[in-house]
Amino acid sequence: MLCLLKYYAKSNKNNTIYQFWQEHNQPIVLFSLKWILQKIAHMHLNPVRNGIAELAEHYLCSSASNYLSGSGL
Repeated sequence: MLCLLKYYAKSNKNNTIYQFWQEHNQPIVLFSLKWILQKIAHMHLNPVRNGIAELAEHYLCSSASNYLSGSGL
């Protein structure tokens, strides 16, 4: 992981050791409710894909359980 952070820091004059965040701050247009929900699902499944949690709603730092119960929307 540190190898990747060092790699991305090479192209940034402000960070000489590690680059964690993306450098740009351009907004991303959310076109429709379907598209928004797809992005939310993608974020909720990241801990599952990375082996941090077995189910998205089990990850404590996620709003997945709120969406599952219907209180997230």
